[in-house]
Amino acid sequence: EIRDVVAALSIPVIANGDVLEYDDFSRIKAATGAASVMVARGAMWNALFKTKEMEARSELKQKLSEIFKEFMAGITKLEELGNTANNFLLRFQQGLIKSLLLELERLTDEAALAIETATELSDDLVTCDEENTTLPFPQVTEYATLIVVVYSMVKQNYAMQEKIVKSLSLKSSSGELETYTLMWSLCPFVEDEIMKRAWKCVY
Repeated sequence: EIRDVVAALSIPVIANGDVLEYDDFSRIKAATGAASVMVARGAMWNALFKTKEMEARSELKQKLSEIFKEFMAGITKLEELGNTANNFLLRFQQGLIKSLLLELERLTDEAALAIETATELSDDLVTCDEENTTLPFPQVTEYATLIVVVYSMVKQNYAMQEKIVKSLSLKSSSGELETYTLMWSLCPFVEDEIMKRAWKCVY
């Protein structure tokens, strides 16, 4: 009957039933085609059911935490290379920075995939009991958001540095060199408050 309702409606349908085990949840969802299944009774009376949910979320949080720490370690290396390049303005350092940015982009994509998994997990596990309502992990969302924002800032800063390096020549005036040096040291696209917030999440 629930499958018929799902077929007849264009909106998501939440199935119900005696969901006492995690396997019941999967079985009912597969049999009915519903978007999700109410699990209030299972969440209240079966500790294992809730444990599986919590374990999955805990593993996801741990994974994103590790991605975030690796990402911020890459940011440290990027800043160190930026300081070195500030003294010499060599294309070699810029090549290393570009390589690091590609690694940061990979971690950004991993974080996006992890947060997508977290969203699907929240959508799948629905409870009709207010005390057992599945709540998202704000820390997971914050990790992913900070990674995206910080990556965007450092990428823009790198693009600026590339333009500076390409603009340098023997004909560059002292005024131009002074402006380039100032722009390089200021890192105008990197917001200090966001970076402080990101480092606070690491320690």
